[in-house]
Amino acid sequence: GRQRRAALRLVGTAPHTPWEWTVEWAHLNQAASPAATLLRGGRVAGTVRQPHMRIDDVGLRLTRRF
Repeated sequence: GRQRRAALRLVGTAPHTPWEWTVEWAHLNQAASPAATLLRGGRVAGTVRQPHMRIDDVGLRLTRRF
């Protein structure tokens, strides 16, 4: 099947400060695969397709070091 993937991660900090920030993003997209035949006892029992998948993640983190 077809797949797409993407990722982005940014980390920032300033000198002489305990603060750090992080931005994260992820994306995955996969189209459905072709139909596959299901056999039971040598006979056709049906067809099956891989489900469409889509995952989107977004994250923002602020960290303080002690």
